[in-house]
Amino acid sequence: MRSLDEQLANWNSNDSVRAAAEEILAAYKAAFGKDGLAPAKIDVKRLDAWLRDFKPSKRANLAAPGLTLHGRASAIDFQVMKDGRIYAGANSQQVKSVWRAEGWDQKLKASIEAAGPSFSGPLADPDEPWHYDYAPPPAATIASGQVAKLADIVPATPGARVCFARSYDAKHLREHPRQRVAGVTFLIRSTGFDDRGEWVIKPDGKYKYTRYLFAIRFAQRDGKRAPTTSGECAEAEKTGCHVECDGGGFALEKSGDGLLLRLLDEGIRIDDCDEKDVRLMPGTDDKAFRVEKVAEAQCRALEKATLER
Repeated sequence: MRSLDEQLANWNSNDSVRAAAEEILAAYKAAFGKDGLAPAKIDVKRLDAWLRDFKPSKRANLAAPGLTLHGRASAIDFQVMKDGRIYAGANSQQVKSVWRAEGWDQKLKASIEAAGPSFSGPLADPDEPWHYDYAPPPAATIASGQVAKLADIVPATPGARVCFARSYDAKHLREHPRQRVAGVTFLIRSTGFDDRGEWVIKPDGKYKYTRYLFAIRFAQRDGKRAPTTSGECAEAEKTGCHVECDGGGFALEKSGDGLLLRLLDEGIRIDDCDEKDVRLMPGTDDKAFRVEKVAEAQCRALEKATLER
């Protein structure tokens, strides 16, 4: 990638840029006179109208630094290096003889798809198999959000519970081809514990302290079984929910009226402690899941399967 200083140096030394600039300057002097360059004599509105109507006969064959998609890092031309030199570059004469004949177009496309949905391409008109547009998601969607407070989600009263869910529609899944999760159901419940460590889930029951238990189900894109797991949520440096047996989990963040469940680097275990340790790991499109509050009834089957004794 060339620095802005290098781009400016190339621009200033380019013959086509000089020829185009000379034509513009000559036409300007003809329209405004030799003294028209004096700042005090420039009529801004008249100049604006003249520039809009001016049709140059000569054009620079070099993109202006910082003004194009390439200059703003919104488009990238990839090239293949071999033995320290460019083997397949941004050269239209190599489209058939190198890029297509040797399969570099498909190899690059596979690599781009593996990098995630921020890239789109290649450019079809003109035919440039090396050119891809780059549009990362807004910073707000990938940066860490505001830490959620458990007491703001559900009261610390035995039996209090809240259900969150999301089912990803076909459009979302098409835009995120590597997302394995097609839906999420998440229950968080305040559970009391008595002197013997038994659960208390009635608000008028006698309890010594409360904890926040959770259950979660991930519907799979391939239509196979929906893995379910459960554990405890707590507040430390960050609010998060964790599975026993070092089973990982996810951070809890606020997202509007809903929550963002951000998988930890170690993923989340979706089988029992005495089994194989199968996990849902954070992937290209499976790093975080935004869920919205729904009716408690939507979590009843999940609660019965995981949080009933």
